Amino acid sequence: MFYRNSSSSAKAFQYLISHQNSDGGWSGPGGGSSTTALTAMALTALRQCPEMPGKPAAIRKAVRYLLSGQHGDGGFGDPGPTVRETALVYNALNGDP
Repeated sequence: MFYRNSSSSAKAFQYLISHQNSDGGWSGPGGGSSTTALTAMALTALRQCPEMPGKPAAIRKAVRYLLSGQHGDGGFGDPGPTVRETALVYNALNGDP
């Protein structure tokens, strides 16, 4: 079982933090441009991590990245809004701090 305060949790947190792009988002294997879906998933995971150095800043950057990509109709997605990506972002932005 995976526990919030285990060394496995700390290692996963460090992995996520080390792969955050300078724009605040996350990209797929091999790098590249950040994506809405991967950033929403990473933000959801970060919010569940125990308090660690770097967590608040990483969350702020991810939130800014996601909010900057909202489309005029309220949806989220790359390149256009989708229900899937909008739901992922909604959950990520409204998760537990």
